[in-house]
Amino acid sequence: FSSALSISGAPRDMGNLQNTTVDKPAVYVIIERDIQNVNIRLLNKSEQTMTRRAILSPQQAVLGLLMQAPMHGYKLYQKYVSELDPMWHAGRSQVYALLKQLEEAGQVTAQTELQESRPARKIYHITPAGRRAFLNWVHQPVKNIRDIRVLFLAKLYFLHQLGLAGLDELIEAQKAVCQERIDGLAQAASELSADDFRNLVFEFRRRQLEAILGWLDHCRRQFVAQGE
Repeated sequence: FSSALSISGAPRDMGNLQNTTVDKPAVYVIIERDIQNVNIRLLNKSEQTMTRRAILSPQQAVLGLLMQAPMHGYKLYQKYVSELDPMWHAGRSQVYALLKQLEEAGQVTAQTELQESRPARKIYHITPAGRRAFLNWVHQPVKNIRDIRVLFLAKLYFLHQLGLAGLDELIEAQKAVCQERIDGLAQAASELSADDFRNLVFEFRRRQLEAILGWLDHCRRQFVAQGE
């Protein structure tokens, strides 16, 4: 299609198609517009994928482990695997790459430690900037509901493990996010006819969210029982 459209002399500014007079069949204008829309959708999907990867990057988990104590890369990786891997997987090479990124961002510093009869190794420390970034992250609720099983669990883990204040507030904030989604679904469903299939879709999502609300209440009871 691109060759035919190029030969036909289509205008490059698709935003002004309605104000442009062209001497080509209308079908080519429609095809060209559709091609542009597809490209826009693909671009948006790519941007969403990159944003999601950034959100799910375990950088904050690495900072959280360094909040506990300085450690060398392999020890940090071992601790990550033993404590976080069931909910937030990261390979060894990924952990080392994250340490390098955090060091470049000024959130982590590395000191070389000499060893007898063994190569020197780097001991990583979290910086004040890294501490601020971590504390800001750990106290924020998760906006994307499907990420609760990764991000929210990690936040709960670190708040509990580090003995930080704000655990109850985080649970309440997360419940508020879920309730807002439930209210939005109810509003959307109210605008549908009774036999609209989307009612089933909205009901499925509503029940998922209500199950999460119940689980969040269970989390609170669990931590209260432990004396948090």
